[in-house]
Amino acid sequence: MNRRAQALVILLLIALMGIAALSGPPLGAGPRTATAGAPSRLMWDVFQFGLPLVIGTLLATGMRWVLMAAVMYGTVGLALDIATVVQDFSPEEAQRTVLVMSSLTGLLNVLLIMTGGYGFLQVGPGSTPQGFPPPNPPSPPEA
Repeated sequence: MNRRAQALVILLLIALMGIAALSGPPLGAGPRTATAGAPSRLMWDVFQFGLPLVIGTLLATGMRWVLMAAVMYGTVGLALDIATVVQDFSPEEAQRTVLVMSSLTGLLNVLLIMTGGYGFLQVGPGSTPQGFPPPNPPSPPEA
């Protein structure tokens, strides 16, 4: 596995968790009641803190497939960031803080997708074919 990509993905996950910690109320804070169909605060905390922690831990153990899980996590995070920015532009008063935070996490998610995908697609030196096999020798001339 590409150790540099692995370390960068772990760093990006830590940065995303740090931004999530700075941008919202502390873990477990806020109202515990949820409207019908809306995700609870606990589910949101698991997405923002639990999943990156699990992905980073598994990645630190050297499991290469976890890089693809990081790519999927980044893709979902980027979709949520884009939806947040689009929703924020809908009303007349756009909140500057939400726009900046969503843009920053969106950039980190793009980097996570690119780095995780690159690390996943990199293979070791002995695992790729060395080239095409040589052609068959010419047939002996007929007598």
